[in-house]
Amino acid sequence: MHTITVMDANACPATSTYQIIAAADVTAPTAICKPLTVYLDHNGFANIQPSDIDNGSNDDCNLVTYQISMSSFDCSHIGFNGVFNGNRCQQ
Repeated sequence: MHTITVMDANACPATSTYQIIAAADVTAPTAICKPLTVYLDHNGFANIQPSDIDNGSNDDCNLVTYQISMSSFDCSHIGFNGVFNGNRCQQ
């Protein structure tokens, strides 16, 4: 329990007691991806960011960090490459 006391211009106090309740975020975030075609540059390399494939991923706590399983590509990655968007809530 916490107590706060305030005074008006005439030094008349008023006191109130309050309690802070912290709730645990037990709901997993929702990862939503969009398809992306990546073209290699003239040196045969390409990079992507999580924002390139994110399509509205979200979580109840409103603080979401984005991570992707693969962000750098070269000539050995020609063809389909599954990239996963994993997001998690920061508490």
